Amino acid sequence: MIYIFFLLTIFINAFADGLQYKDFTTPNRELGLMYHFVRAAFVLVFLSIAIFDVFYFDEDLWYIYFAVYLMLRYSFFDAVFNLTAGKPIDYIGNTSFIDRLIKSIAKKRTFFTVSKFASFLFASYLYFEFFA
Repeated sequence: MIYIFFLLTIFINAFADGLQYKDFTTPNRELGLMYHFVRAAFVLVFLSIAIFDVFYFDEDLWYIYFAVYLMLRYSFFDAVFNLTAGKPIDYIGNTSFIDRLIKSIAKKRTFFTVSKFASFLFASYLYFEFFA
């Protein structure tokens, strides 16, 4: 159940970011960053409340939950964001630190796509190995 909850929060966050990107005709970088950080903090609080208050949570394995969430976010956030913003699904931007880092590591989009799929498979494996 937490797995689905993780996916929903990632999809909602990416969708909202994509709409924000698409709707700003003259983006204000500082305002956009503040808006993103406030929404990211909301997601973090939302996940914390859900994990600690709604679902059974094995506190000894917190790092597995964290790793699964990060891998799922890496796997799906960009695709949902890009589709919502009207860009190609495998688009990699030029402005954010993460985009520049990904471009420096993954010279070819094929590697980028394969790494996202591998991340999804490994996150699924970890989740179902430890929590199912």
